[in-house]
Amino acid sequence: MDAESDEVKKYVDKVFAEDPERFAKFEEDIRRKMDQCKGQEEKIAALPMEDTIWFIKEMETVTQDDGITYRYLCMVDRAGMGVGVTHTDVSIYSMAQHSYDLLCFCTLFPMMRQARRPRMVTYMDKSLAKDNHLDLKRLGIKFVSPGLSDEPLRDLETPWMRECSICRRRGTADLFKTCSSCQAVIYCSRECQKKGWSLQGDMKEHSHKVWCAKMKHFMSKTAELTRLPFTFAPETTAFEFNILRCQKFLEERGVYNQGLWRRECTTWVTQGHFIPFGELPPCDDLVVLPVESCTLDDPPARCPSDPSQPISDWESYYKWRGLRLDSPVAVLLSFPLTLYYILTTCLQRDYPGMKVCAGRRYVIDLVGVEKEVEMLPMFKEFGRLLPDIKFEINMIGTEISKHVDKKTYQEENVSITIHRSLYHKYTGPHPHLVLGFNAGVGAYMTWAASLKKMKVNNMAAYFTDYCQYSCDCARLAMEGVRLGTCTTPEINPFHSPFRKVCEENNMPWYSNGFIFRLVYDNL
Repeated sequence: MDAESDEVKKYVDKVFAEDPERFAKFEEDIRRKMDQCKGQEEKIAALPMEDTIWFIKEMETVTQDDGITYRYLCMVDRAGMGVGVTHTDVSIYSMAQHSYDLLCFCTLFPMMRQARRPRMVTYMDKSLAKDNHLDLKRLGIKFVSPGLSDEPLRDLETPWMRECSICRRRGTADLFKTCSSCQAVIYCSRECQKKGWSLQGDMKEHSHKVWCAKMKHFMSKTAELTRLPFTFAPETTAFEFNILRCQKFLEERGVYNQGLWRRECTTWVTQGHFIPFGELPPCDDLVVLPVESCTLDDPPARCPSDPSQPISDWESYYKWRGLRLDSPVAVLLSFPLTLYYILTTCLQRDYPGMKVCAGRRYVIDLVGVEKEVEMLPMFKEFGRLLPDIKFEINMIGTEISKHVDKKTYQEENVSITIHRSLYHKYTGPHPHLVLGFNAGVGAYMTWAASLKKMKVNNMAAYFTDYCQYSCDCARLAMEGVRLGTCTTPEINPFHSPFRKVCEENNMPWYSNGFIFRLVYDNL
C-alpha cells in the first residue's frame, strides 16, 4: 500500500513540476469540489458501499514561500490504489478535520470509478488512528482504531453485498452492472467486463464470450425452479431472497440459529462463529418446529406406494406425511428426499437391471459430505419411505470433524457410518449407488482421483449441484481427465425451496438444485 500511495504523490509532484499553471487549476478544482462536499453527509450515507476498508495516509507537510504550512493527505483502498489527495493549512484544520474532509471528498469525487463509500476507514499510521478519532456515523461508515478494532460492528450497516465476477471487489448491488445479454454475470466496471469477455491462459475456456449464450439459457430455468407447492415459495425463491431476508424469514418462524437450521444461517457462519461439520453443540430438538418435530418423530400412519411408483415431488410427500404446505421443513428434508428420488426414480430409469426390491440390503456411498453428517436423524425419513429394505450408508468426506470419524449410527432400517477421507482413499464394500450432494466436481482438483475410482469400478454415480453452470463445469472436468462425460442436468423435484445467495452472478442457485449422472468412456 505504501508503494501505491507514493504513486499519488509522484503524480502530483510531476504535474506541478511540468506544468505549474495546470497544477494551479488542479488545486482550484479540488478546492471547489471540497466546498461542494460540505454538509453532504446525507448524500454520502446514501452512496453505494464498498465492502472494504480505506486508509488515510499522511504524505508530507510543506512550508511554502509565504510561510503557510500545508499538510498533504491521501486516501488509498485495501488494494493500495489511490482514491484521492487533498491538502490544507495546518494552522486552520486539525488532522481529524482534514481527514474527515478528505473522506467526504473521496467518496463523492474519487480518482477512479463511481462515487461510493467504504465500509470502514482508518489511518495507515496506527498512532494517528489512536490520537485522531473520527465520528463517521452520519456518513454510514465505521471508523477503526487500535482501541476500537475489537468492538462488534453492531452499529454498522449490513446490506446485502455483491461481488465482481472478475476482480472480486465486493459492495452493495448499486456498485455493479449486469451483462446486458445473459443478465447473469455482474461486473464492478467496464474494464472488468472487457477483461472477463476474453480471459487468457488457463482461464481462456471460462471467458464470458464462451459462456454468455449458455448462461442466458441457464437463466431461462429461473421460473421453473420456483414452481413449488409451498405457500412461502414466492418469498424464498425470489431473487431478493438474500442472506438478510433469509434471516428475517427464519426469525419469524422461531428457528434462526436453532437445531439444524443453524447451518442455513449464513450470517451466523460469517460472523466468526463457524464450527466444523460434525461439531455443532447438541440440542434436544433438531427440527425445532413443534408440529413437524412431532410428525417426523413418529412413524408414518401408512406406508408409501410401491417402490415401482415412488413419491416424486414435494406436494405428494407432504400429503403422505400430513404436513402443511406452509411448513419450511423441506429445507432440512431435501437431502434424504433427494437420495430417495435418485434411488427410486433416476437409478431405475438409467439402470433398468438395478431394481429396488423389498427384503434386500443396499450399500450407498455419499461422497464429499459436509453438513450431512449433522443431519443423520433426517435420513430416518429416507428409510421410512422404503421400510422393507435395509440400507448401509457410508458418508465420506474431508471437510468434517475428526471427532465423528468411524462412528456408526443406526436410524431404524438405516445404518450410517462416517469416514473422514477422500473417496479414492476410502476402502469399503462396492456400493449400489454413489451420490455427491452439491459436489462442486468442477471446482476441486481432488475429485479427479475419485472420479477415476468410480469409472474403474463402474459405479452408478450421481451428483447434485446448485446451478447448471456448476454442472457444466463438472462435465468439463470429467471430459478433461478423459474419463467420460456427464448427462444433461435435470431439475431435482426435491431441491431446497430456499434460493441460495450467490454474490457474483444472478443465476438461480438452490441446494440440490440439479441432478446429473456420470457416463464413462469405453464401458
